[in-house]
Amino acid sequence: MIQEIRETVDKGNLAVGVFVDFQKAFDTVNHKILLHKLEHYGVRGVAKKWFHSYLENRQQSVSINGSISDTEYIKHGVPQGSVLGPLLFLIYINDLNRCINFSTTRHFADDTNLLYTVERSKSRNRNPVRNLNKDLKSLNHWLLANKISLNATKTELIIFRNKKTPKPILKIKLNGVKLIETNEVKYVGLTIDKHLTFENHITILNAKLKRANNLLAISRHYLPSNLLKWPILLPSYIWMPSMGARPKPNYENSQTPRKSSLHNLLCRFQCRSQSPLQSTKYTKTK
Repeated sequence: MIQEIRETVDKGNLAVGVFVDFQKAFDTVNHKILLHKLEHYGVRGVAKKWFHSYLENRQQSVSINGSISDTEYIKHGVPQGSVLGPLLFLIYINDLNRCINFSTTRHFADDTNLLYTVERSKSRNRNPVRNLNKDLKSLNHWLLANKISLNATKTELIIFRNKKTPKPILKIKLNGVKLIETNEVKYVGLTIDKHLTFENHITILNAKLKRANNLLAISRHYLPSNLLKWPILLPSYIWMPSMGARPKPNYENSQTPRKSSLHNLLCRFQCRSQSPLQSTKYTKTK
């Protein structure tokens, strides 16, 4: 998605993103519709019976201050915290893209977004308001048919553009609610701004890295060195380029050294860590 937006913006065009917020997405999955879709995708016979047994006849109760309510059967939703939960939800919304004619849809668990690229040289893209509103109207009809609730007030609209590209005035509505344009959105842990500078994302990441470094600076006196090796520390230092984003030159020289200095500090902590024979689990040895 980032690469598509970057290529569109580099050409002087616009990319309009609508980041949809489903209300209690995993709790509103209709079991009958889900089983019907599983059968449509080829899950039949014993496999379908297994999924039916997995979903149906589940009970739950609520406990407050030692008082437990009566148990009730769960008629909607997929088990949260399970491996199958996100997979079943993705199967449930897999056909959503069939009702979208002008935009590109992407799903990651319950995070769904529509991306509409505006190429002013093509006639079909000269009226993005009409095309986007048609897609969002179709989206709303699909949600009603599949009994999924939508939180229109938390659905975000962002217009990705070059700083030199004039800002258009778009009146986009979803379920009768006008979407308010925002300057940045958070999607799958990545803070994306309208100009793709990622400055705020790097600022947030640097703050997390500083806190991690502070904890490492303290714990290196108490933990054996084999617990402070790169296989454990490096995954927490994976940052924005791994998401497919290409840094822009205007902040490459200012933001990257900040992150590099934090990496250097981490290396110093790791190299100066105590050996297993010099430290215990809880106390610092002299």
